[in-house]
Amino acid sequence: MTNRRHLKGFTLIEAIMTLAIASILATVAIPSFLEYVEINRAQTRASQFIGGLMYARSEAVKRSAPVTICRSANSTACPNGSNWEDGWIIFSDDDGDGAIDAGVDVILKVVNDTSGSGFTLRGGGNTADSITYNADGGTSDSGSLRLCPVSGDVDHSRDLFISQAGRPRTAELAGGSSCPS
Repeated sequence: MTNRRHLKGFTLIEAIMTLAIASILATVAIPSFLEYVEINRAQTRASQFIGGLMYARSEAVKRSAPVTICRSANSTACPNGSNWEDGWIIFSDDDGDGAIDAGVDVILKVVNDTSGSGFTLRGGGNTADSITYNADGGTSDSGSLRLCPVSGDVDHSRDLFISQAGRPRTAELAGGSSCPS
């Protein structure tokens, strides 16, 4: 009589069932994870710009003088045909004209090209080219900017609002809104 030892391991059927269950779970989980990543990327880009606005506002109050944030692709001039996603400059703007005056204004911070992030950032009206903060932290450039994925998917877009008091905030796009091209 042969002595059978109890073998340990998986049968082929058990292994196939395990793989089938794992593939079903991956099919359900991966789109949700990708959605989460895209939402997080949008919020990160919005926070990056809001941080720049808050820095400009605090510098204006600290210096008791106007400070401007303007869109710039070359890190030296405003606005030079660029978009906000191409980068921006924060500078002391002693005469409040929204332009960097050589020998007078001081560049405080430069944020270079963020367009590789897959998002557009466009302003309109008062926020199209620059935003100037006054010595009291307020701004006459109140308005909004729109952050949109290049894909144009409004579900991952954000509006960035700037009040006359100078406080920036973000919000999800309202229903029926669209992204600029």
